[in-house]
Amino acid sequence: MFTGPRRFPLLIALGALALYAIALNCGVTMNSLPLTAQLAGWDATPLVGQPLLWLLTLPLRILPAGRVSLGLHFFSATTAAATLGLLARTVQLLPWDRTWVNASRLARTLPMLLACVVCGLEYSFWSEATAATGNMLDLLLLAAAIWLLLEYQLHRTSRWLNAAAFVWGLGMAENWLMLMTLPLFIGGVIWLRKRRFFRLKLILRLAGFGLTGFSIYALLPLVNSLFPHSEWSLGQAWLVSFKQTKNMAALLYYQFWVAHRLLTVAIGLYFFVPTLSLMVRLRDVGTKNISRMDRFQLWIYRGLRTALLLACLWLAFDPTTGPRQIVRHQFGVSLPLLTFDYLNALGAAFLAGNLLLIFQGAVQRRRRSQAGIPWRRLTVPVAAGLMALIIASLAARNGPAILHRNFHPLQRFGELAIESLPAGHGVMLSDQPQKLLVFQAALSQHRNGSDWLAVDTRALPTVAGRARLEQRQPAGWLTDENRHELTPMEMLQLLEQIARTNRLFYLHPSYGYFFERFYLEPTGAIYEMKLRGKNPQEIPPLSSATTHANEIFWTAAWEKELAPLVPITNRRPTGWQKKILQLGFSPASQDKDRLLAEWYSIELDGWGVALQRQGRWSEAQLRLEQALLLNSNNLSAQISLTANTNLQSGHRLNLTDVGKVANQLGSLQRMSLVLDNGGPFDEPIFGYLLGCTFQKSGLLRQAVEQFERTRTLAPEALAPEFALAELYTRLRFTDRARPLISHLQKQIKNLPASGAVDVELAMLEVNYWLAQTNTANARSTLQSVLQQHPDDARIVNQIMSAYCAMRDFTNALKLANAQLARSPDDVPSLNNQVSILIQSGNAAAAIPVLDRVLLLTTNLPTARINRAMARLACKSFAAAEADYRELEKIGFEPVRVGLGLAAIAEQRHDTNAAVHYLQICLTNISPETPLGREIAGRLQTFKPGYQINH
Repeated sequence: MFTGPRRFPLLIALGALALYAIALNCGVTMNSLPLTAQLAGWDATPLVGQPLLWLLTLPLRILPAGRVSLGLHFFSATTAAATLGLLARTVQLLPWDRTWVNASRLARTLPMLLACVVCGLEYSFWSEATAATGNMLDLLLLAAAIWLLLEYQLHRTSRWLNAAAFVWGLGMAENWLMLMTLPLFIGGVIWLRKRRFFRLKLILRLAGFGLTGFSIYALLPLVNSLFPHSEWSLGQAWLVSFKQTKNMAALLYYQFWVAHRLLTVAIGLYFFVPTLSLMVRLRDVGTKNISRMDRFQLWIYRGLRTALLLACLWLAFDPTTGPRQIVRHQFGVSLPLLTFDYLNALGAAFLAGNLLLIFQGAVQRRRRSQAGIPWRRLTVPVAAGLMALIIASLAARNGPAILHRNFHPLQRFGELAIESLPAGHGVMLSDQPQKLLVFQAALSQHRNGSDWLAVDTRALPTVAGRARLEQRQPAGWLTDENRHELTPMEMLQLLEQIARTNRLFYLHPSYGYFFERFYLEPTGAIYEMKLRGKNPQEIPPLSSATTHANEIFWTAAWEKELAPLVPITNRRPTGWQKKILQLGFSPASQDKDRLLAEWYSIELDGWGVALQRQGRWSEAQLRLEQALLLNSNNLSAQISLTANTNLQSGHRLNLTDVGKVANQLGSLQRMSLVLDNGGPFDEPIFGYLLGCTFQKSGLLRQAVEQFERTRTLAPEALAPEFALAELYTRLRFTDRARPLISHLQKQIKNLPASGAVDVELAMLEVNYWLAQTNTANARSTLQSVLQQHPDDARIVNQIMSAYCAMRDFTNALKLANAQLARSPDDVPSLNNQVSILIQSGNAAAAIPVLDRVLLLTTNLPTARINRAMARLACKSFAAAEADYRELEKIGFEPVRVGLGLAAIAEQRHDTNAAVHYLQICLTNISPETPLGREIAGRLQTFKPGYQINH
């Protein structure tokens, strides 16, 4: 071990703290955002992990929200500096191959300095040190445990071992890595104690200290259950903490080990690179007085150690083939891997120090023999020069990126949004929590920040979420009338109420049920939510003044903020840069710039689409091109720009490829990915598909907007007119539906005959007449289509369904009987007849038909359940029960069967049986659904005070 300089670790820690304080982050980063939001009170979700971090950062909660991030970053810098101080002391305590007694002071300092430089200036470590995420505290605990074990190896005093066990227990409660590597800690203790470890008293003592440290795990469940207005009991709080630990283990197992086993093993091997020299060691006392074979073997060993040292130094520069980059490219996540940085620095220091000792020993022997070779005396100066080169290289690679990220924080996105806010007060809503938290971080620095309330729409339905909003800005968020989980309609009514006293804004383009009653008007980088007028489909165009103001805003924002974020992809690397790239080195990551560019690209796309919909094609083209400069993968901007350039060059747009695109991108989930990652689009095919998905989701007014825009861009397409005619009829805008139906009738006459088109158009007209309460014209329209296609079974079935919807069961039954006259044993036709009879209330007549169906197909559960329901309606309880029992045996739809048996038991006044079957129903359905609540209500009539276990 070292015999001097004992104060050097303290000096290292103080120097690191000064460096990190100079480069400290001025705002928030994406990684530090969740923890900052917790401490600042923007995110009220209780912390269920990292109890020690919660305890140590507790004083920061009393700071003003705008100062929390700075205090948190300084806390992270302090823990990073302490980690480097422990690293320096750990290097002193390593089991070196030779003694440092005769080494110079500079030589004894170089290994410690190398370790701290390789670790402390590494990009990921430097980033975590200047922008808090909580990961640095985890590393500090690991570093402290290793240091304490090495102190025990030196002093052989039990207090060091006890302290190591206690710290490892703390670490297991704090992070998953130390929990998973507990066997390695036990193995290290066994290696230190040898056989003396296997003494019951020692094992119990170490277990006691470890459990004492691990007991901090109980802190957060206790706090979360005792906290005022907590939604959790003590048991629930414990369960949440256990689930979080379990989910983390499951994530590591399934996402890494199961899905990418070989890759995970390869990454794990990287952790053995810096520790390999500690595990595989040969005695190296020099080459004097040994055989040639031993000398040859020793030089191979030294060569491998030198190669291993170069590998450690190479990995400190985060190469493209390093573990961090592999995880990023293969798993799609950015992991800090601070433990790897620490071990890599430790290994590099150990290898470099032993090589330095070899040369120092050779110099001493040469001096004694008075035959010194001058170049050997240059060992320490050369090593110091190489150290300076490493420092300069790491600082040159990582320093500018760190300073750029920290002095141009992510919250600039929020500041641009604040610049767009009008004077006064209001509410900012968002369904994207990261963007909303960045906005809140910027708002906390603004002098009028308290005038604006940030609302996460995902928490709006909950009582606890609205209670926090009411506490911060009373406006009727929570009242005695809405003290329950809100439905979408109730949330919409709540926002309408809030809009009477506050201006509402949305942080980004969006869609959903809010916008069935509101529409978004661009206002700089944000959108004002405005209530739709008497005719909700008519959204007023942007005024020229509003458009001009927005153009000025985006022009200034592009020149000042956005243009510098454009990635430089066309600049050719120089010859020297090519050589560096061939070695696997790459520039430091600019994740913050890339993220900001993606966010701003969405905003520019939204404004470009707004311009395009106003008919300002050239201005829209410029904004869409700028959006693509910021993010070339912005699919929405690509789609809209293609439509823009085609229309400006005179090409007509159509829906020819709508089927092909629908197969690739037809679902709302896929559409939402495009909208969330790129923004809105303005193109007929995608607009038509989005309108269809809105229509299926019940967002009818937003569907109308998309179909109307599609009709404008592709006026010759009939599909959007069909959709609009149906939607206008459903929305009771019959004055708009009639011209569309008339136009479609004229256009279809010029097309080849098609039964499907005829029926679709007829159904539109039928629905139109029904909306006008003109059933005679509706029947006439159906009869006309039936006369044109009397033998098309599919069309006949559609007309039959239309009759049933009109509650014209007489004509529907005529069609069903006509089908059976042609095919008496056709099961689908028999089922049609049964359906009509049951809907018309003639269950008794349906029973013989169902008997026939079950004779033809004995294993048709739907027919049996229909017969059971018909028998129950006719009060044939025994026969109905027999059918329900048969269905019960095969496990068919337990809820429907249970409800039927419960109804029979209720008719027989068998309360116990009714309760039994209703309880079975609740085990197969969520109590939160309407049917679940109905079943629960029936249960409570039988058993007052009955409690449902959610």
